[in-house]
Amino acid sequence: MLTESPAIAVDPNTMETWIYPTNYEVRKYQRVICEYALLRNTLVCLPTGLGKTFIAAVVMYNYYRWFPDGKVVFMAPTKPLVNQQVEACHNIVGTTMMPGTFVCV
Repeated sequence: MLTESPAIAVDPNTMETWIYPTNYEVRKYQRVICEYALLRNTLVCLPTGLGKTFIAAVVMYNYYRWFPDGKVVFMAPTKPLVNQQVEACHNIVGTTMMPGTFVCV
């Protein structure tokens, strides 16, 4: 149990739940990986097209909900790939759900 308050404020109204978008086909293995990744350090290794970006978007969105003053870092090796990932994340969780939270450097 923590004896000090966390460095980043937690939103107590959202910590009891997590959101899994259903605007895409629900794939059981993705849902299981998301749930696991929300509670543990996780490295996801899947072949192309099996939903790594989807999983990342779900995890990032839930952390954004739980820790609204925190930061989430999603890295990609090139700016075009970063832009592609930003667009994909917005399509998955919705552009209004995470306004202004993506920064390309």
